Amino acid sequence: MNNLSEHHCDHSQNEALHDCYILGIISDTMMEHKAEIIVQCYSCKARFKVILDGIFSMCVHDFWEGNIIDDMSQYEWPNMPAEWLADVLHTNDTKDLIGKLAPDLDRIRDQKMILLHITPSYGCEIFALCKSIMVQELADD
Repeated sequence: MNNLSEHHCDHSQNEALHDCYILGIISDTMMEHKAEIIVQCYSCKARFKVILDGIFSMCVHDFWEGNIIDDMSQYEWPNMPAEWLADVLHTNDTKDLIGKLAPDLDRIRDQKMILLHITPSYGCEIFALCKSIMVQELADD
């Protein structure tokens, strides 16, 4: 993830995009396994895009008006919480996750995928398994 510490609202690496609003998610089959999450800082109105590249699976819950980010975390194999893996891989059963999803888990490990989890303080929760995550500040209109 890009270092956001130079941003004038002093977003730091640990709290990158905390209290920003999720304005939209752009995902298109023409983007070849890419998605962009557009966010705006509440206090300074700066806009960012979180670019997810090489998406294997993505899950978005409760996208409403006024989605506020509490935390944005990244996990690498094998430190991915089982219940979040089950969610992003669209299964309800975490008991036999390894047995049922062994080919998927092998791919996640072999391709060094990252699990992104955006925790909301209100609204939208996002899980994504992808190869890379980059945050870019958007130019003012």
